[in-house]
Amino acid sequence: LSLRRNVLRHAELLGVAEDIAAKGKEAEDKEPEFICFFASSSEGPVGQVRKLTKQPETAGANPTLLILDIPDNGGYYVSPATEVNGATVRSFLEAYRAGSLERQQMGR
Repeated sequence: LSLRRNVLRHAELLGVAEDIAAKGKEAEDKEPEFICFFASSSEGPVGQVRKLTKQPETAGANPTLLILDIPDNGGYYVSPATEVNGATVRSFLEAYRAGSLERQQMGR
C-alpha cells in the first residue's frame, strides 16, 4: 500500500510540474514560471540547498516544500504544509503569487 501511495503521489506531483511547463511554453518568453525539483535523498545539491535554506541536514518525518527565488537576492519561502501533494503544492504556489508568504534569506 505504501509503494502504491508513493507512486500515486509522484504522479500527482509530476502533473503539477507538467502543468507549469505547459504554461511556460504558452508564455511570451517561452519560460516556465517555476522549475520543479524533487529529492528523496540528501545526495547531490540537496545538502547545499538544505544548508542555504537553514533546513536540518537530514529529512525529518515530514517533507519540506520550498520555493527558491534566487534572482531575488537569494530569497526563499518555506511551506507550512506537512504533506506534499498536488493540492498543497498548488496552494503554496498561489500563496507565493499572491505575495502572502514570508520571504526568508539564503545564507551560508
